[in-house]
Amino acid sequence: MKILGVPISYKENVALNLLEGLESDINNIYNSKQWPGTRGKRLKKSSLYDQHGNHKVYTKEDPMEGVNDFPELYKIIHENAIEYMEQFRMPPVILQSLRKRWHSLSWHTTMDEEDDYGWHAHNSYHLIATYYVKRDEEHSPIIFKSPDADLFASWVPGDNIKGEHNALEQIFYPKPGDLIVWPAWLEHQVPGLNFEAQQVIGEEKDKYKNNRISITTCFVKPGMQFTYNQEYNNEQR
Repeated sequence: MKILGVPISYKENVALNLLEGLESDINNIYNSKQWPGTRGKRLKKSSLYDQHGNHKVYTKEDPMEGVNDFPELYKIIHENAIEYMEQFRMPPVILQSLRKRWHSLSWHTTMDEEDDYGWHAHNSYHLIATYYVKRDEEHSPIIFKSPDADLFASWVPGDNIKGEHNALEQIFYPKPGDLIVWPAWLEHQVPGLNFEAQQVIGEEKDKYKNNRISITTCFVKPGMQFTYNQEYNNEQR
């Protein structure tokens, strides 16, 4: 399927047998983080960071440690990432290499009604996959923004991403077990709860009954994969 003219993969009801274990493990990890203050609360929503704000890429820690069913889920995510790339005319030798081993970074995110992520992309990576462990009607959606949106905004004065121009953004309301794969350069955000109503009437946020939980995997650019292959081969010697 395409959104905003960009090919993505959207699969429903993926690995439903893993949902209960994933949710339990991630909730236990999140609840074990008794990190003080506003900064502590902000840091603990993502497993990418430790209590001091250190990124686990640099501390060499696994952000998915303690999520016991993730290795099984990762195999499914990897298969879907390869399936997504097969629609493009990639040299077979590159696709074969990525199918054998594709270096990636995964983490889980737990959000309550006060959390949000502003517009961002993952430009240092090639492909993004997000799996939804817990996303109910009470939870914020994910919104994608067309690459043309900023060009349009700089061209027309005023507040122009409204009404008929909402075609520059697309909103998805995933369900638990949904898996979305998209190019890493595609901008997206997770807004605060009641984001549409708040813009109009300033409505206060309702408390979530359950936290919103997702797992994201970023796959490196194919050109970088050969560096990681060499690193892996050296480690095996």
